[in-house]
Amino acid sequence: MPTERFRKLFIGCFLGVFLLGLLGFVLCAIIGLTTGYLFIPGRGKPMELYGTAARIVSAVILLFIAVVIYLMARGRKKNRRPKILGDRDHQ
Repeated sequence: MPTERFRKLFIGCFLGVFLLGLLGFVLCAIIGLTTGYLFIPGRGKPMELYGTAARIVSAVILLFIAVVIYLMARGRKKNRRPKILGDRDHQ
């Protein structure tokens, strides 16, 4: 049976690989937006776009990622309960 340490290690490695892939995707989109050449590697056949199409797709990718990050950050702040003077947390 896996121990708690093994579970934390597995989750940490999974999260690290996911974030590394996301960073690569963002870098490809930024390069595609600036140069007009978008290359997104895939398992079988990579996707390549040129010119205006590459810039539009890159902008959509970056906008989508920015909206997801914004919603995640806003969700954290919205769930916090304001402290009231004299209020005590009994946990």
